[in-house]
Amino acid sequence: MPQIFFGMVSAAYAPPGKHLVSVVVLGLPPGGAAGIESPVLSQLSEWFGPIVRQWRHLKTYLIRHALPQQLPPTSDPTVPQPAVGPGIFVCGEYGSLPGIQWAMLSGSRAAEAVIDHLKL
Repeated sequence: MPQIFFGMVSAAYAPPGKHLVSVVVLGLPPGGAAGIESPVLSQLSEWFGPIVRQWRHLKTYLIRHALPQQLPPTSDPTVPQPAVGPGIFVCGEYGSLPGIQWAMLSGSRAAEAVIDHLKL
């Protein structure tokens, strides 16, 4: 079973009262792109319940090598990167798992560290 990650995209990307849901799948089932929709909807149904049956699939994009291979063991993306030195901060998914969600989390944590540092 491929790994499935879910995220809600900007409200501006859908009509009022609707949402655009983006799903990232790492790996493909044996059937390739043709076999991806069913396992994704099954996983989303486990997470969000029967409402998923009312969702409409819009498009599947196959992007080979969109992210580097992530074989275990991998870094824990929830562990913040330590400060480099006094007043020196780093961010980016280079110290974590590759992907926009981890880069955003790293950036947010770095910004919080800078704010805390400037309160001194």
